[in-house]
Amino acid sequence: MMIVRKLRRLSLTAAFCAFALIGVVQAASVSQDTGSVPLLQPLSPGVFSIPVISGGLPAATFIEYFNQSRSWIFQVAVGFTVVWVLIGGFLYMTSGNNQSRRTEAISRMTWAITGLLMLLFAGFLLRTLNNLFFVV
Repeated sequence: MMIVRKLRRLSLTAAFCAFALIGVVQAASVSQDTGSVPLLQPLSPGVFSIPVISGGLPAATFIEYFNQSRSWIFQVAVGFTVVWVLIGGFLYMTSGNNQSRRTEAISRMTWAITGLLMLLFAGFLLRTLNNLFFVV
């Protein structure tokens, strides 16, 4: 139970930091109308800056940054899934004859894999719906 509370606190802190980062990126992109924003670390080989969309929304630069970092985010999600499945497997092996701990371990592994599948199919679903309903 203590781990669940800590994870909830960590996820709330991460969400707060993400919203704060959005505000900083929006404030920084408002001052630039043309050109590009240099990155501290390249997202992929050869990508050292993100173009600023002139005349667009201030968040357009953030959206472009998010689109370029999509593969990195997916790799991190796969890493978290592997860690949670390993933890669930360890709990399953150490549960002994305790049925409640065994059920908790199986549930942990199931939800980790379910979360990864939801992430995969959410991207697929959004790409499919955008192509069906919006003409690009």
